[in-house]
Amino acid sequence: MASLKTVAIPEPDNLGEFIQNKTKAIALGKALFWDMQVGSDGISSCATCHFHAGADNRAKNQINPGILRVNADGSPNPDNTFSIGKPNYTLKPGDYPFHKLADVNARLSQVLSDTNDITSSQGVFNTKFVNTTSGSVQDTAIQQNDRVFNVGGVQTRRVEPRNTPTVINAVFNFRNFWDGRAQNIFNGVNPFGLRDPNAKVYKAASILSPLTPVSVKLKNSSLASQAVGPPTSSFEMSADGRTFAEIGDKFGSGFLNIFDITKSKKFLLPR
Repeated sequence: MASLKTVAIPEPDNLGEFIQNKTKAIALGKALFWDMQVGSDGISSCATCHFHAGADNRAKNQINPGILRVNADGSPNPDNTFSIGKPNYTLKPGDYPFHKLADVNARLSQVLSDTNDITSSQGVFNTKFVNTTSGSVQDTAIQQNDRVFNVGGVQTRRVEPRNTPTVINAVFNFRNFWDGRAQNIFNGVNPFGLRDPNAKVYKAASILSPLTPVSVKLKNSSLASQAVGPPTSSFEMSADGRTFAEIGDKFGSGFLNIFDITKSKKFLLPR
């Protein structure tokens, strides 16, 4: 099997419509990936969960009790009870595996213990977004009661229901996220690609021209589809209810410099 070093990085065939300077766009993406201002709390960046070999090697407060559990008919039946430790617990080698067999070499041997708890990644506290504050890296938000992620009533950071996959070579994935919802075709707005016909960005022939909502289709872009999910997730990085427009407001005039890099003959502004 050939090394991935010999495989061309897949790119959209219409990338030139959106990117004027590819080198600067890559630098911008790296800067945003590490920028803690993207998080509502001012300390959570994309890299927070991806800094160690592209994944997460933290051990404290990294357990989700199984809140994505469903019934046989697919209806939600979240499990809010921790079997391994509790919120803010520090995982130990002896906690693994979560599915323990009498004979580790025989998958049909007696099951000694089993749990649907998941080792995952802590994100942000459960808060409700109010607004951004000029000059502040932290959003104004209201603390919400979290019945799952607390210790004796003291709130802890929420933990994602799925663990953090590595981002190394993720550009080669046809889809991203464990459930595959980050589509190969990026619509410029959210992870759902062509599944969301209402996803629009605003286009203008020049900076003084009126804006017109248009659909965007960038192939080979499941990583772009993935990238727009976490910044507004109330588990991963955001106070609940925050939009990308409000993230842009937080960055202020500096955020507008993005368009010096991405513009060609037109501007494409997020909805």
